Amino acid sequence: MEAVPLGVRCGSADADVLAQLAQAPSFGEDDESIGRWLAAFPEVPSFDVPRTIGIPTWFYGHEPPNPACELHAKYFANSVREEGLLTVATGGIVYTPGKAGTVQEVFQDFTQNYYGSVGPAAPMIFLGRAFWTDEVPAAPLVQKLAAGREAERWILVTDEIDEAVELLLKYASEIR
Repeated sequence: MEAVPLGVRCGSADADVLAQLAQAPSFGEDDESIGRWLAAFPEVPSFDVPRTIGIPTWFYGHEPPNPACELHAKYFANSVREEGLLTVATGGIVYTPGKAGTVQEVFQDFTQNYYGSVGPAAPMIFLGRAFWTDEVPAAPLVQKLAAGREAERWILVTDEIDEAVELLLKYASEIR
């Protein structure tokens, strides 16, 4: 979950910053690994970049707030948090392989897109074709349910980041 805010905040960072981040690329459930992970994040300079907000689950006690985010919000009910995140994600969402929570978010997002309950349907990008079609086949179900609806044209299953960016840019240019 830290990848997008990190890219926004450090997209033009030099190799030293990226090397520092690589020192602790993941964490487990123990305090020591979380501390190493948090310590790896450099102080992010405040230059002219979009603002980022992290909204951690707080449901899972071992997951710290996202250090790549400038601001943080707090929800104590995970379902309310997810509903809020999906509602404000009006530019689309890129789904990477995940577990039950990610699958829940896919279908919460799709329900908003299906019914148009929070505005026009927004892109749903499933990054990792084999995962989303074979391991956890959520994408084919979403595509089938979207058939003939506005949401259909904004669903993409791909392994190519450039293809994902292209769809997001197309959406942004059409919605403005």
